[in-house]
Amino acid sequence: MGCYVIYGNEPWAIRKQKENFKLRCENPVYGYQEFDDPYAAQSFLCTFNLFTDQLYATLCVPDTKMISSKDYLQFMSGLKENKSKYLLVIVDKVTEKDRGISKIKEVATVILYSKTTAKDKLLRQQVDYIVKQQDAVIEPAAVDMLLDRLDYSNREETNLLTVENYIGQLKYLGDSITVDDVVRNTPDLREGKRFKIASMLAQGNIGQLLDEAERLKREKDFNAFGLLAILFKEYRVAYLSKLGYSVREQGAFSNTMGNMPVEKIVQGMNIIGAKLRDIKTGVYSEEEAFDITLTELVCLKEM
Repeated sequence: MGCYVIYGNEPWAIRKQKENFKLRCENPVYGYQEFDDPYAAQSFLCTFNLFTDQLYATLCVPDTKMISSKDYLQFMSGLKENKSKYLLVIVDKVTEKDRGISKIKEVATVILYSKTTAKDKLLRQQVDYIVKQQDAVIEPAAVDMLLDRLDYSNREETNLLTVENYIGQLKYLGDSITVDDVVRNTPDLREGKRFKIASMLAQGNIGQLLDEAERLKREKDFNAFGLLAILFKEYRVAYLSKLGYSVREQGAFSNTMGNMPVEKIVQGMNIIGAKLRDIKTGVYSEEEAFDITLTELVCLKEM
């Protein structure tokens, strides 16, 4: 196959594929070029070259519209059996309803490079490769902490380029990058996730809710009382909204629990309020109260 089309939300993997594609060219000075115009790339590949038999072109396009026309699909199809001309197309954005990509799959090798979860083996291999390329040494636990603090699995803006950038900075702190190095020198991009506990609960995403709760409890600065107070506020905002007070009047930013029935909102407030009192009076520790509260709120949601 002489034509490859790649896209996805993991730019590091796409960049790596582009680099590998260029390395395949025996004479990149004369045989390799990059384009943003499909027909300029086509012209380059179809023109006789005195200096090399192999031609490689990388084409970057915003979407599939520019390469899914009938004549361009025919051109890409012609590259299938050609062993001297190769085209790599990098598509910036492909939507779920994109019909062009299905047509392109008939004439080209299409590869999706997407982000995975922080525990995925492929991701760990990619991070290991980055560490090796950076000539760095990092503790396995420090990798976990870095991916966690950068919120790799959940934050759209975080990708392996972000990870590569921080490893490149952290490697100068010592012989080996430690957990302490990561904690002291990288931003904690998970803070916003604290406020999403309420959203996960309201939407019924119980599995995600429990995973997020466990992750939060592993943090050194985990504050169960403060998190329960935030949850109580979310329920209170929803309750007052039911009474006719706008979110803005309450000084809040959103009404996460707004779709819940008022009786369940009141019950939720009572559950959280009781556990906050139990913490103050020593009935439960903060973490015990946090676990019991989430269990009761999940049961309330499922009723």
